[in-house]
Amino acid sequence: MKYIAALCSLVLLSFFAGAQTFESKDFAERTASHKIVAILPVAYKVSDYSLIEDLTEVEIKESEKKSAQELQRSMYSYLLNKAKHFSVEFQDVNKTNLLLKKAGVNADSLANYLPEELAKILQVDGVIIADIRTDHLMDREIAMAAAYLGGVGMRTNESEAFVALYDGKDGKLIWKYSKEANGWVGATADDTVDKLMRKLARKFPYTK
Repeated sequence: MKYIAALCSLVLLSFFAGAQTFESKDFAERTASHKIVAILPVAYKVSDYSLIEDLTEVEIKESEKKSAQELQRSMYSYLLNKAKHFSVEFQDVNKTNLLLKKAGVNADSLANYLPEELAKILQVDGVIIADIRTDHLMDREIAMAAAYLGGVGMRTNESEAFVALYDGKDGKLIWKYSKEANGWVGATADDTVDKLMRKLARKFPYTK
């Protein structure tokens, strides 16, 4: 079965429930002088790891920490690829993470800081805070096997993404995007999140 599953290359995704976008009435006024925005490590949570055997609590926490940084880089890459369409620059995430580390801020303590405090630490005009949650994690081999078998007896993977932009001056919420995604059997959490990121890049503000 492992050999057969390895031959399967299609991952099936079904998108999307309607997205919701909020933009403050004074967005243009507040962002007129914005030059650089930072993307914080993404808060990433999987509610069910049962499809992957023998994971310890330590491994789960480490996995989510790694995913948070990978998703941060993914968001940065997508927005950077469309940089010519935006009126602001995005701070390199390596610099963002280094400045946070020097200030004693880590993934576990991020929620203890106000957006304006983080903006001051990072020396930016705005900060992007994202929260992504997915129902369950399915490793690549299981996902491929499920797709090959047509998904018999397997659950769909539902994910939610919440992305918020805060003004660095006073921490006011000036833009928010939320979306739900349903990944059919055979879709890994990474597949689902990847699609969410692509949708986000097309909806992001600061367009010229």
